[in-house]
Order: sequence, then C-alpha cells, then structure tokens
Amino acid sequence: MTPAKHGDDRSEKGGGLPKPIVKKMRWPFPIIWAVPVVAAILTAFFLRDKIRERGPEITIQFNDGSGLKPGQTQLVIHGVQVGQVSSVDLSEDQKHVLVHVSLHRNEISIAKKQTLFWIVRPEVSLQAISGLGAILSGPYIEARPGDGEAMWEFEGSDSPPIAMGKGIRLVLHTDHLAHVQIDTPVMYRGFQVGAVQDIRLSAMADQVNVTVFIREGYTALARTNSEFWTVSGADIRGGVLTGVKVKLDSLSSILSGGVAFATPEKGMGPAAGDGAQFELHDEEDKDWLKWKPQIQLPPQPDVTGSAADHGSGGDKKNESKHDELPAVKSE
Repeated sequence: MTPAKHGDDRSEKGGGLPKPIVKKMRWPFPIIWAVPVVAAILTAFFLRDKIRERGPEITIQFNDGSGLKPGQTQLVIHGVQVGQVSSVDLSEDQKHVLVHVSLHRNEISIAKKQTLFWIVRPEVSLQAISGLGAILSGPYIEARPGDGEAMWEFEGSDSPPIAMGKGIRLVLHTDHLAHVQIDTPVMYRGFQVGAVQDIRLSAMADQVNVTVFIREGYTALARTNSEFWTVSGADIRGGVLTGVKVKLDSLSSILSGGVAFATPEKGMGPAAGDGAQFELHDEEDKDWLKWKPQIQLPPQPDVTGSAADHGSGGDKKNESKHDELPAVKSE
C-alpha cells in the first residue's frame, strides 16, 4: 500500500471523496394546476356530447309555470325524455308563461301543429289519482305527438287532455248548469262511454254549453234523437204519506255529478255526427229509461285486455254476448 504523499490535497482534507452536486428538477408548472386542466378537458367532452344531442328549441305557452325549472324539467313522451326546459319567461302582456324547451336532435319530428303539450303534476281527483311520479321528480311536461306542418310555438295545457283518442264531440245546451263538472263521466245505461270536456257560456250568455266527448267504439249509441240529462247521483223523493225513497248512483256521480243519455228504440235516428247539438235536461223522463235499442257496436276488448275473437269459428253464442255487453276497458 502506497502511503499518501505529503501535500496530497485529499489527505489534507481528511482523505474523503468529493461530494456530488445534486440539482432538483423543476416542473414547468405547479402540479396543482393539473386538476383544473383535467376537469376542463372532461367538461369540453361533456359539452360536445350535449351539443351533438341538442336539437331545435320550441316555445310552449302555459297559464301557470310553477315548478318548471330550467335545466331540470323534462319533456317526456311515453315515459321517455325527448327534451328539457332551457328557460322560462313571461309573455309580453305578463298573462302567460313562455317555456322554452330544447329538443333532442333525433326528436325534431314532434314539433308539428297537432302535437299536444301539458304539465303533469300530482293530482287527486274524484275519478282517479294521477301524476304520482311527479312527487319525487317535480312537475314535467308530457307530449302527445300529432301530425301537420312543422311549428315552433305551441299553446299547452295545465292539465292532461280529457279526450285522448278518436271519437266525437257533442254540444249540450242548458239554461242552468247543475251537477256537471269538467272531466265528469258521460254514461249510457250506467256504463261510462265518454267525459265532459268543456263548459262555457254561450255567445249571448243566455245558455250554458257543455261539450262532451264520446269515445270511439261507442259513438253509434248517440243518435240525432237521443236524449241527454244530468245525473245528480242521489235522488230523494216522497212525502209523509208515501214514504221517502232514496236512489243512489255511483260514488263518482254522487260527488261530481255527470251526464247520461238514452236512445229510442222506435224511430231511431241516424248516428250523431261530430259537433251535433242537443238539449241537456235537468232530469230524465221515465220513458227514456225504458228504451232498449239494439245498436251494433264494434268488437270491444275484454277485461284481460285481449280483443274479442269475432268470426274466427268460435262459439257464435258467446260472440253475441260480447256484442250486447261490451266489456269494460281500463282507462
């Protein structure tokens, strides 16, 4: 082993090796900025997808816009979202609410003249309980697609349309309205075949005009010489000597009233057309309740929802019963 020479710098400094010089590498920008940059990139992709999905904007006029929220309230058809409320404004006269709805790009076909729009809210009525889904999600707009030319401005309804489907509308005139409200049933032999759709004063304010809707399948029951009367649901007659007789109708009629009609079996007139007009009597005549005309009806669905099998080689006797007593279809 060679001894260290006198005067060696390393020996003089204690014989240790020189220390390395370490330089820290610096990032071109602080790492904390990586979070907002990633968020911005993700937001850009999200907005790009939204812009691709977004279609044209339509405007729907309502009388009441309570509960409708931009960016949250949905436009729905058969439970499927087809658009979303983008903004809510007042009309220029401040009497209506203008709801602007952005449609999905592939749903532009619903923007047609005969499309119906209404607001679905939780509702408990005498006939049914509806809109329960809106309890958690809030009110939403539902649409029923229609035909016609393209439109971008519509008049909506604050409640579901009463008459959903094909049928006829008849106008009944009365001097004084009693026991009738909108959406109350129209009955034939105690069976509901329609509903009251509209009530308003005549142009000269000398009568009340009641518009009723008769559903398709039952329009043949209404003839040009049919008689219409109001149903109060409870009929109390009698006296001290004869005794008191109480006649009760259905619970719905007891609470909200309704309209009934009958058609004569002798001299039965032709089928009433859409817009035909009749007198609405305060009560029925005893003879009207005795009328039992035989009117051929189209096949009606049975209680299970399947169509009655007519003309398929089945029991002819059973087919006759289906024709005479059409089964009830759930609304």
